[in-house]
Amino acid sequence: MIQRSEYQDAVDINDNNIKQNSQYYKRRQAICKHPFGTLKRHWGYTHTLLKGLQKVNGEMNLIMFCYNFMRTKNILGFNKMLKAINNWQPDYAKIVGACKKGIIKTIYGQNEAPFFCSNYSLLFLKAV
Repeated sequence: MIQRSEYQDAVDINDNNIKQNSQYYKRRQAICKHPFGTLKRHWGYTHTLLKGLQKVNGEMNLIMFCYNFMRTKNILGFNKMLKAINNWQPDYAKIVGACKKGIIKTIYGQNEAPFFCSNYSLLFLKAV
């Protein structure tokens, strides 16, 4: 007896898409999955310490901030990053707006991208 999953058609379509567009999937793996692989394998962050969506989001925001900070240091070098931070003159209106948006999403539970994914987290790089 041959058994097929009820989702086998979708699996076949996905396999076909991967074969036809393998360069896109390889690029996606290199860009999107790298941070999570680093967190899990190199930093040992395999599970969250807190429970509840709001607490886990806060924990992930902190971890991703640390990841972005370390990655920026590795790309720019410590001295250049320190110079960029010292020369940074943020547009406070954008930062306050981003914070308000994050707070509103948290309060009202809208399912959008977490705050650490916004462009505002890397504003200081403009000073470089």
